[in-house]
Amino acid sequence: MVLSANEKAQIIGFRAGESAYKILQNLENHDEIVVLKPDYAKYRGRNELVAFLLRRWDAKAESVGLDEFNIDVTDYSTRYQMDLQDGSHENLGDEIKEEILEKACLSVTHGIGPNKLVAKISNLLQQPCFARTLD
Repeated sequence: MVLSANEKAQIIGFRAGESAYKILQNLENHDEIVVLKPDYAKYRGRNELVAFLLRRWDAKAESVGLDEFNIDVTDYSTRYQMDLQDGSHENLGDEIKEEILEKACLSVTHGIGPNKLVAKISNLLQQPCFARTLD
């Protein structure tokens, strides 16, 4: 099963969750694809590091699997007198993204919204490396 596929792999038809049969079909036609064995211990370690970093903005950062988190920056923005209606929420999203890239060597996407569902949809609309805000 495909656990993750970068943008180039997605263009030629690889998707996360694909079956082994489809993988073999695609590999026959694309010798530039590199298949790596997953390293779950490394995934868990990075997940824990990202959780630690996110707690700067939300002490209750919620892990949703190995590669996704939900955080609520309401308390953080109140504490630092940020008006999340003036666009500073996007700056905050970029700050979080840059910190994770710098300290965990991971590129991330983020979605911003008034609740988890809207933030998730916002994220999905902008992958792989951008962000969009939905009100």
